[in-house]
Amino acid sequence: MKLLSKQSYPYLLLLGIFLSAELHAQHGILIPYRKGQLWGFADTSLKIRIIPNYDSVGFFYYDRALVKLNHKVGYINQLGEEIIPLQFDRAGSFGMFGQAYAYNNGKRHCINRMGEDERELAGCGGSYEIADWGIIIDKKKWKI
Repeated sequence: MKLLSKQSYPYLLLLGIFLSAELHAQHGILIPYRKGQLWGFADTSLKIRIIPNYDSVGFFYYDRALVKLNHKVGYINQLGEEIIPLQFDRAGSFGMFGQAYAYNNGKRHCINRMGEDERELAGCGGSYEIADWGIIIDKKKWKI
């Protein structure tokens, strides 16, 4: 009896990536917190851990959260320290291999967890970004 077809493999891979990222994001459990128009982070008891100073924030993935202020994005750690300066026009979350996409002036870069440019316009070590129509993983496209 055959349980899975070859067509289901990409979907299982995507499910695994999202579940892995979600479980990893919950380790440490800091959640986005909004006060007025600004965002920071609180723990699960709603104690503010990182004072709301940002226009927007993302969840923590692999000890880095994407933050935005004055139309520039960068990354902070769970102590609220700016690890990668707010210098990019847009960027993505870090993948399991410690790399993320970041964009400056329309040019795409693959950065590591310290903000160093590792490769330009190449596959970014398992990191993913959300496209308008689906998900792009290392230049292989699957429509969802």
